[in-house]
Amino acid sequence: MLEMASLKSQRDGNHVQLWAEQPKPVLAGRVFYEEFHNTLTLHCSDIELTQQVQSHAQFMPGIKLIIMLQGDIAMNTGDIIQGVYARQNGCFLLATQEPEPYSRAMLALGKQKQIVLSISSEWFEDGGYSQIPSFKTTEKFCQQHLAHHQWAANPRLQHLSNNLLMCMGKNDHLHKLQRESDALQLLMLGLEPIANQLPAQLDYRAEQRIHTLLEMLRSGEADQWSLRQMAQAVGSNTTTLQKQFQLKTGTSIFAYLRHYKLELARQQLLQGLNVTDAAMIAGYNNPANFATAFKRQFGQLPKDVRRFLSTQ
Repeated sequence: MLEMASLKSQRDGNHVQLWAEQPKPVLAGRVFYEEFHNTLTLHCSDIELTQQVQSHAQFMPGIKLIIMLQGDIAMNTGDIIQGVYARQNGCFLLATQEPEPYSRAMLALGKQKQIVLSISSEWFEDGGYSQIPSFKTTEKFCQQHLAHHQWAANPRLQHLSNNLLMCMGKNDHLHKLQRESDALQLLMLGLEPIANQLPAQLDYRAEQRIHTLLEMLRSGEADQWSLRQMAQAVGSNTTTLQKQFQLKTGTSIFAYLRHYKLELARQQLLQGLNVTDAAMIAGYNNPANFATAFKRQFGQLPKDVRRFLSTQ
């Protein structure tokens, strides 16, 4: 499988070609990207593949809706999502709370048509949705790092997606308005399956399983474990354990562990520990990465906690 980063590219407006050493391009077609107000972004592609291609990038915090009108892709983000497929006429919705590296493989040769919508973590809050009681179910999904949902695209969703492909690249203001309107309708349809879900309850054995895992996470016993090792330790499988943990705590296992370790580090900073040692407690060898994660969780830098103590 070819690495996209190693290919030579040629672009003319919305038309793009990627070449290796072959006489015909590995990838050719139209690609379109557009930003609307308040962090809503649209990415459309109508391309043809002659070889399988993979790429590596990073999911940014927020919501991503992928609609595959034609073709297949597979995504991998390590232990949490493995072999997630977005297939022809399928939808894939993903929530991320922090930047998350991932790999993507384009599997189906021939035509590939895809729509991707992205919004930031603050999009709903800025729009006032968090004040609406019915938003709670959607909000819970959005706050779970790497929460995801797949389903088949209905005819209305396919129709809106095809409209976006047809008018991509048309630069007059009316077409831009049309694209933003269609994108918002797609977002609404993409969130419908989440908003309509009823909260499930864990049975006694699942409750005990999650209780045992929480004790392992808090004690440090599972600090270096993979998701597979955690599942084996409590007598479950990775998919079931992750779903049950998210249902119980509202977050993923690894997000919970990161947040818990950061809270331990914050408590130690308040006791006078230096920033470098606090970073080690939180599992960060690099103090700069620790500072970034700390500020994301607590709204201030570790050094600000130290500075506050020095003024007391």
